Amino acid sequence: MIDCGQVLACGSNAFGQLGVGQAASSSADLLVVESLKEPVVSVAAGLRHSLAVTDSGCVYQWGTGLFSQAKRALSPHPVPSYLNSKVPSLVPGLGCETSYKVSAGSAHCVCLTGEGDLFLWGSSKYGQLTTTEPFLCTPTRLKRSLLGGEKVLRVWNGWTHIVAQTEGGRVFTWGRANYGQLGRTASACQNPAGSDGASTSIPAEVKVLSGATQIACGSEHNLAIVGSQLFSWGWNEHGMCGDGSQTDVIQPQLISGLSPLLIGCGAGHSMAVCANKTD
Repeated sequence: MIDCGQVLACGSNAFGQLGVGQAASSSADLLVVESLKEPVVSVAAGLRHSLAVTDSGCVYQWGTGLFSQAKRALSPHPVPSYLNSKVPSLVPGLGCETSYKVSAGSAHCVCLTGEGDLFLWGSSKYGQLTTTEPFLCTPTRLKRSLLGGEKVLRVWNGWTHIVAQTEGGRVFTWGRANYGQLGRTASACQNPAGSDGASTSIPAEVKVLSGATQIACGSEHNLAIVGSQLFSWGWNEHGMCGDGSQTDVIQPQLISGLSPLLIGCGAGHSMAVCANKTD
């Protein structure tokens, strides 16, 4: 997204995730997503789908990565166009809401409204949509009671888990938990779809993260800045939790000796911009 609100896309287009139709199966050049006629204020990229919010608060989706799951969930009924489109398609069910931010997991979608509500749709294989249903085709409002009755101010996504921060600074996590990516011990239950690995569809607070000023999610690990300290937790096979080991980190742990300013996570690596320490 550039200053004028125009969206540019490049990379794989095998599932239409660039939003330019059948123009190419991939592109190394930046392509304009011309179907988005209004200025865009938020964009998000999942594994094989994409999302955008326009200046008027409308949410658009494109990319066919969720189609097969939607088809199984809806059969014999047809799949809605926004789950099977290679150009931006309006997402219904949000007409009375003023959306201002979208976020995406590997196969799920999140919309945060100006009123502080979260709407979730897509795959809930690991309980990330707080439902026992394996797939939600339409945006479904998350009950505020699950987040202590508070409005949501910010939200982040891993591939299969969600992290949300409320107006009181509290941080809640839910979804897949088998690598420690929730920063807490999830209830000892299998996910509703029956795949291996623990998960929980019930959000719960991670108290050590209260007041976090920044959070970043990788595929299955996370970083957070709380005060002037850097914390990490989750999948650590490649050492991306920064503790010198390759053992998964179940609860947020302090990475000592750093003064973090900015943080970011890739699927299997982490980065932090830190201030120089003075004596």
